Amino acid sequence: MFALLAGCLTEAELWEPTGTKSTPIAITTDTPPVVELGDRWADATAIELLLWHDATRVGDHGAVHARHEVAPGATAVVPIVDLEDRSSYVLEARALDGEGAVFERRRFTVDVRLGLPTPTATVERIDTIGYRPAVSWTVATGSSLVASFTAADGRTAEVDSPPDRPVVPPLDLFDAASFAAGAGATVRARVRTPNGVLGPWSAPLPIVANPNLVPEVVTAPSGAVVVAEPAFAWVALAGATEYEIEVGAIERTVTDSPWRLESRVFTAATGDLPDTPIDWRMRALGSDGHVGPWTESVRIRRARSMPRFVPIVEPGAPATFRLGSERGEPDELPAVTVTLTRGYLLAVEELSVELVVALVNHGLDTGVLQLTESEVRHRRWDRSLLGIDDLNLGVQFGLQRSPDAGGGASSGPSIRPVAGYAEHPAVGISWYGAIWIANEVSRREAREPVYRFADDTRTLVANLDADGYRLPTEAEWAFAAAGVTPNSATTNYLRSGDRFEDPLPPFTAAGGPTTPTGTLGAQNAYGMRDIVGNVWEWCHDWYTVDAYAQLTPGYADPSGPATPARDEYGRVLKVVRGGAWNTPRDVVRVGDRGAFAPEGTSYSIGLRLARTLPGSD
Repeated sequence: MFALLAGCLTEAELWEPTGTKSTPIAITTDTPPVVELGDRWADATAIELLLWHDATRVGDHGAVHARHEVAPGATAVVPIVDLEDRSSYVLEARALDGEGAVFERRRFTVDVRLGLPTPTATVERIDTIGYRPAVSWTVATGSSLVASFTAADGRTAEVDSPPDRPVVPPLDLFDAASFAAGAGATVRARVRTPNGVLGPWSAPLPIVANPNLVPEVVTAPSGAVVVAEPAFAWVALAGATEYEIEVGAIERTVTDSPWRLESRVFTAATGDLPDTPIDWRMRALGSDGHVGPWTESVRIRRARSMPRFVPIVEPGAPATFRLGSERGEPDELPAVTVTLTRGYLLAVEELSVELVVALVNHGLDTGVLQLTESEVRHRRWDRSLLGIDDLNLGVQFGLQRSPDAGGGASSGPSIRPVAGYAEHPAVGISWYGAIWIANEVSRREAREPVYRFADDTRTLVANLDADGYRLPTEAEWAFAAAGVTPNSATTNYLRSGDRFEDPLPPFTAAGGPTTPTGTLGAQNAYGMRDIVGNVWEWCHDWYTVDAYAQLTPGYADPSGPATPARDEYGRVLKVVRGGAWNTPRDVVRVGDRGAFAPEGTSYSIGLRLARTLPGSD
């Protein structure tokens, strides 16, 4: 803030008519304007700048809006701190002599026209379980936020806040009586530019006391199968500072996390959560000591079919290797040195039919997915996720429609494993189905989903730095597959001789053509199973023949082209890697690249999940 001079003149004297004309100043950017004063002003002892807000004539001057002292000179920089956008001011510059007398003055009209936006609240109303709820706003980048709270009894307070943080009132908005009665308060906000210009106020946002709020649980609902490490997740309540969680008869704990509690919190007393279904419930605790009601009990269980994950690259320990080949197929050329800086885990095995069936049936139960005669579709995405009967390539052999009465907890259409295939890798999954599955697994561990579609459901956004599950990039897959030498003891390929192989269509007479996940043992030092052979595996990347040629040596974390490129047949394709049960022995190898349409389904394509490790830059 700029220093204000102690007034040496009365308000009437400040506005003594001088006969000088006002010079207009238009402020359209967040830059303090420079005014021309004249050479004589350099001889002044001090220069005083006075601003009146919305003064249109002398008689309406009111109180001085701001008073600043600046250094003598022929020009002066006018501070714009606390000026309001879309407002007009009168600026008077005064040259003072050694005795504080005015020997020259100039007057200016100032119009502030930055066009600052009005902040938008993320909700239309805030129901709070505490006296001091946090409020979030959408604010223009580079601007801070000024919020003004009005309490239930009329008290007001303003607070400045960075743009990326919720705003917490500096005073209690309610007392015990008004809180119990469900009284209301309000908050409004405006932006402040780096140089201090204030934007217009938003409309008041109502804040309503509600002592009976319960958190909304967003972990898989009762009866749904979850993953090996379930996490309890909920939507944060305004005004809550802590949450109390009760897990069956095991233990209670209190957490200050706003939305997530991992099951490992409870292992200190129990050693582990049981494999049998577990019941849990929670309630919110307000900053004032108020205790909210319990949620309904939620029953969940872990899924033994979730594969084990191992670290491939540790955070802070980048891995450099050669991607591609100098003597392979055209799409494998050239060999280029790349670096993986993002720490990640990779599943030891491919995802099984059992796990995919459980996830899809939950999607069908909740209405997110739709089951037709031949496929499972995502209603909002309007895309095929999973083939049930005839596929784009081959026929589905691992899963099928359940009888019309539904299966398990399902009361509507559902799917189920074909007898004997529950532990086989799931096939017939499109690339979009693979990312939907990754997101669903993320939600069951209360992790941030990696993939989302924009509102138009056509633009896919992937945040590979999120902590949720995802498909590996092609480079991550290749690095994790290093050292694999296909052989009939560890690899399922065409005529490999495994006991599940039947060479005649439909290839299922011996219980194959796939082998159960992990049956054939580890293939390299990372313990990867079936990373070469059994089924092709979807990767994150769009496919192009010259993908490696586009990389410069030392390229960090390649993830394929940003946008798809059509091939000679007009198709856009995603990368698949690893070969499958129907790949000939002389082709099945680590370096072989495959491609398939992202909405296509094949009886030889499945998926293996990856996850970015926390602490990765």
